[in-house]
Formats: sequence, structure tokens, C-alpha cells
Amino acid sequence: MADAFSSAQPCSKVYLSIKCSKLQDKDTFSKSDPICVVYQFVKHPDRKDEWVELGRTEVIWNCLSPEFATKILCDYLFEERQKIKFEL
Repeated sequence: MADAFSSAQPCSKVYLSIKCSKLQDKDTFSKSDPICVVYQFVKHPDRKDEWVELGRTEVIWNCLSPEFATKILCDYLFEERQKIKFEL
């Protein structure tokens, strides 16, 4: 099985837009300052599989329902299931 960065399969580039709502407030004296980091699971034939960072958004200060301006570019493989993880 090819990994997400292989050009052996048909693939398109897509941009991910990220928006959150009703995040928990984790700050003590103000609202949370969220940032989103996006990872893709990559299988390697000769070493351990891993989560690879695709990109990260900007920090939005004092906001529990952020709509991030930064778009994350990733490969979309038509014939393969891809795992993507979002960490806030």
C-alpha cells in the first residue's frame, strides 16, 4: 500500500477549512486561545507508521468558536482511506 506522499495513485490537492464551535474554556482569566494542528497517518513499508503534521492554523485569541483563516493543503487519494487527526 502506498503512503500519502506517493505519486503512484491518482490524487488531487485539496484545502481543508477549519471551524470550531462551543470549545471548552481552558484559560483561567480569559477565554481560550485555540490553534489547530492537522496530522495525516502515513504507512511506511520499511519502518514504523506515523502521524505526520500537514500544517497548523493561526492562534485566535479569546475565542471559543473560531473560524481559522489558514487553509491546510493535503493530498486526496481517490482509492485509499486516509486518516486525518485534528488537535486543538
